[in-house]
Amino acid sequence: MEPQKQTRPPSAPTTLRGTWVSEKFEEFIISSTVITYKMGGKVQFSGTFANHKADSPDSAYITIRYTENSAFPGSAPGKFYVLRLKNITSAGISFILAFNVHDPDSGLITSPIGPSGGGAGKITREEAEAVYTDANGYFSGDSSCYKITGTAKYSNTPLGTWENSNCDYFTITEQAVVYSWVYQWGFIGVIVNVRGDGEEGFITFRYIENSFDPSLEGKYCVLRWKNRQTGSVDISIANKNNPGDEGLDKKSATEAEYTLTNPVDYYWDIDSCTRPVWL
Repeated sequence: MEPQKQTRPPSAPTTLRGTWVSEKFEEFIISSTVITYKMGGKVQFSGTFANHKADSPDSAYITIRYTENSAFPGSAPGKFYVLRLKNITSAGISFILAFNVHDPDSGLITSPIGPSGGGAGKITREEAEAVYTDANGYFSGDSSCYKITGTAKYSNTPLGTWENSNCDYFTITEQAVVYSWVYQWGFIGVIVNVRGDGEEGFITFRYIENSFDPSLEGKYCVLRWKNRQTGSVDISIANKNNPGDEGLDKKSATEAEYTLTNPVDYYWDIDSCTRPVWL
């Protein structure tokens, strides 16, 4: 009697593994066997990797089997769902969630990313892959994501909201840096890299909105923190006190990190911050 062959469970290609973040505060976390989708830091669904089908050098379908799902009504652990991936590079991917308002297996709801239908999943992988296709109208629009780099991106950053005596508010999440003044909108930047040891470090971010100067949107800057304690931290945004070289308009993360490195020149306006009393 021949020994029975053991099949290895499917795993995600190494090129897809990592944390991918969009400007919509979406987060796709892909390991070798698990895919998790977050919105604003909250898990929307998670599932084990079930299949990968490339239909071109830079596009593919990923099938998952739900282990949890709070985003779509009618879902249950064990059902299968498909994500569409396009424009795949080492630095970015466009993710598309399967969606169709006419899908009978899911009620129509309003989620942070808009109305959602069809996300409840299908009983078998074969059915999911046959139904969730471009031809059936399930994939339109996309979430353009880039890969987060830097091993310190979560554990060392001073997460949370901080205020100083000038009524400046800095909110640092796992995905973004948000600045406001006296409760007015200032800017929001998506984090692309973090360097630091916990007590002191730098966050590189890309502006996606800036009410002070819209011309900065899409450009890169750096936030510096130092003297981090349990309830306080010093925070400064790179800014040079010379006209014409504000330190805010770098065209790439590499340029920002290379240029904005001198604490004396670029981080002179550092603010001592504490937790707001209302938190």
